[in-house]
Amino acid sequence: MSDQAWRPAGRSKGPPAADYLRRVNRAVERIEDIGALIAGFSIFIIMIIVFLDVFLRYFLQSPLTWSYDLVSIYLVPILFFLVISETFKRNHHVAVDILYLRFSPIWKRIARLLIALLMLPILGEMIRLSARDAITAYRNHEVLSGAVLWPTWIPLAIVVVGFGLLLVRVLLDAVALMM
Repeated sequence: MSDQAWRPAGRSKGPPAADYLRRVNRAVERIEDIGALIAGFSIFIIMIIVFLDVFLRYFLQSPLTWSYDLVSIYLVPILFFLVISETFKRNHHVAVDILYLRFSPIWKRIARLLIALLMLPILGEMIRLSARDAITAYRNHEVLSGAVLWPTWIPLAIVVVGFGLLLVRVLLDAVALMM
């Protein structure tokens, strides 16, 4: 949410808790910006790898044997999960909003708050399960076989980071909507 959302109605500065939440929100926004930068770099790397793979495959008959695995196992999860919180903040997720668009501003706020409150326990469970799987994969040295033995804990950790940041964003959104 914007900095304006952290100001209670009719107050220019707000209570100390609002100031603290504004600072937390700014810190989360900085982390989201870093995630977006990494995701953008991931797209760039994907384009280079795909270009090289196609060029080498069709002109030199020597494709990159590891390219599909690297892109699908590591780079696409980076691209998706490191911007999921930013996407929520901007309200750009795919949504069926036929009714929502007809709501008054107060009902839109209530609907968004209810969605945030419903999301919190679901995200918490997704984080718990993903973290459990990532830790298990790390401890067991699990890898995917192929041209390269790709560790499986890394993409699982990316999921935990992405959903963890989304959980914080949803929590901040819920608090801002209640103020």
